[in-house]
Amino acid sequence: MRSMSNNKWNEENRIWEADHGWLSDDEMAQCARADENEPFKSPVPTRMVSNGEYVPEPQSKKQQHVEARLKELADAASKKLGMDRRRFLRTTGGMAASFIAMNEVFGHFFDVHPIEMFEPAAYAQANTPRDLFVFDDQLHIVRGSQGNRGGGLRALA
Repeated sequence: MRSMSNNKWNEENRIWEADHGWLSDDEMAQCARADENEPFKSPVPTRMVSNGEYVPEPQSKKQQHVEARLKELADAASKKLGMDRRRFLRTTGGMAASFIAMNEVFGHFFDVHPIEMFEPAAYAQANTPRDLFVFDDQLHIVRGSQGNRGGGLRALA
């Protein structure tokens, strides 16, 4: 296993060089860029993707169900709106359809209504407040082979 380099800046070409983190070359060969290799371009990923720290799990049955249901919703809505599915999925209606599909498979979590697939104003009305502040923080899991790195953070979590 190779270790992560702290500095991958190539001063001569003024670019950041690829740094694949903790994955070996064999593990990296099992991964593909989500934005280039995703067979179904949905507003919300329907399978796990890797950030370079781990090899993602295969798509689960529930994730497959979400993807299939989202395709059904998008096909029906895009026809009704007179556009192709790909264009529909790039709209707020596509995001609403994603939330609806996930609610159907995983249980109600998102407060979304079917009208939001067809009316951008309905989606906007149900959207988050403009003054909402979101603080996103991550606690990374590191492999056991790395000693006790991150152990304190995991204990706090």
